[in-house]
Amino acid sequence: IAFTPDSGSDADIRLSLLPAGADAHPGKDPNRGRMVAVVSAEAVNDCGAQVSVENGEIIVKPQPKSAERIVIKVATDGAIDGCALNLMR
Repeated sequence: IAFTPDSGSDADIRLSLLPAGADAHPGKDPNRGRMVAVVSAEAVNDCGAQVSVENGEIIVKPQPKSAERIVIKVATDGAIDGCALNLMR
């Protein structure tokens, strides 16, 4: 996952993964509402952000007033190869 935070905000960023299309057909999609649990996450670039995992979500504490790009390596509770995911904030 790679993104550049808003430099005007010092707020923690909480990210979760949801299978793409899981909310497109209410009641018909077996993945509806099923979040993909993140088991580990780490920053892979020298951005100074603190990255952790809490309850299957990624928590990012960027450097204060920084707009430096953050790149995170994520491991999930299951295979996601070939899956399209939405990143929810």
